[in-house]
Amino acid sequence: MFAITRHQGNVTLNQDTRNDNSRLRASELNTSLGQVKNCYTPLVKLPPGHASAERLFSHEEVDDVVIDMNTLRANSVPPASPCHITELPDKPASVNNTPGGKKKATVHFISIDMEGTEDIFSGPKKEKQSCFLQYLENTGLALARNLITVGIPTALREYVNRGLLKKVFEGNPMLARTLGGVTIGFPIALQLIAIARDINAGTQSPASLRARLANITLTGLSGAAVAATGGLTLAASSLIAAVFVYVPLRDLLQYFLRLGDNNSGEIHLCATGKTAALYVVNQVAVDHAMTMLSEALTPLVENSVAANMLGRALINIAGETGDELAYRGFNAQAENNPHLQYHLGFRRKDEITWQTAMDHIFNTLASRASLFSTSFANGFAVPVEGILNSMVIGATLGAGYMPFIYTHAQRSTIRP
Repeated sequence: MFAITRHQGNVTLNQDTRNDNSRLRASELNTSLGQVKNCYTPLVKLPPGHASAERLFSHEEVDDVVIDMNTLRANSVPPASPCHITELPDKPASVNNTPGGKKKATVHFISIDMEGTEDIFSGPKKEKQSCFLQYLENTGLALARNLITVGIPTALREYVNRGLLKKVFEGNPMLARTLGGVTIGFPIALQLIAIARDINAGTQSPASLRARLANITLTGLSGAAVAATGGLTLAASSLIAAVFVYVPLRDLLQYFLRLGDNNSGEIHLCATGKTAALYVVNQVAVDHAMTMLSEALTPLVENSVAANMLGRALINIAGETGDELAYRGFNAQAENNPHLQYHLGFRRKDEITWQTAMDHIFNTLASRASLFSTSFANGFAVPVEGILNSMVIGATLGAGYMPFIYTHAQRSTIRP
């Protein structure tokens, strides 16, 4: 027998010594719909698509919650363990008036996964298999999204960089320097406008302001360095293709095709720091592997531009998928969420608004443009080649990772 209890605003399942084995009671819960809505993490999590108590209680306030144990399937039930609701029926709850005038909700057909090492049905092996399969599913969803939102922009970036702009700038270094300078100034201008916008809307936080100022500083210093070393002419085509092709197309696609999870959405300093450190290694490997694969593909496709489009897109997809798994995984760890679950889908029509579009432009796009202009500028400012150049680019992207994330740490938060 197990009973729902409430502790400091959270809801969990605990063992109950009562002899009634037919149902789960929570007469002490005495909760309203609004309170239940906020009880999904880290102790009670409703499945994707059902992440609100509206599914359970049909907009009604209830005084008592009863779970029908005849239809409950629990995979692991150690005492006082957090639970994860994984299945709900079409009509998961019925609300009835009791003789005392209170409303009682009876919840049917719920499958619950609970933390722990013991499994009353099939032992810990099933739990491990379930976690592994969920990890594979999460990886597949992240990879599927990146095939579209990273692969296509990367290929187009390489085509514009190597197939178009190189020819345009041949014999015209002044044009290259001018447009390169404009490209470096563009994300700085976006960040300054975003600061004014945050102040006007009342959404600015100390963390978001620090992040924006860090983005401006990093971009400005890198731009000054590449200009001082005479690398701006060579960097121009790469900068333009990254900032005006790759970044807008990637963020446009990701605005509509969204990858979510069952984390809370909060930004955790420890998780972000770990991901930033790992991102350095990730991007050193990605940059070097891009060059190696492109060179290997060139004799096969007999076209250097096509080889770079294909090779760099494939490696970038893999790298960004790894980053996605790391960032969301570290955040799940910070929130004690052992059942991390991704969900992929198109943005709902009611969320496609001027407000969300502007938030995406001045938060995500502005910060990604800062990140890429900084990394490409440093890549051409430092006179090293090969793996050393990849290390410069990786270190730059790692340094800009936390400002990129914390730009979103506003009072009204939009996840990247």
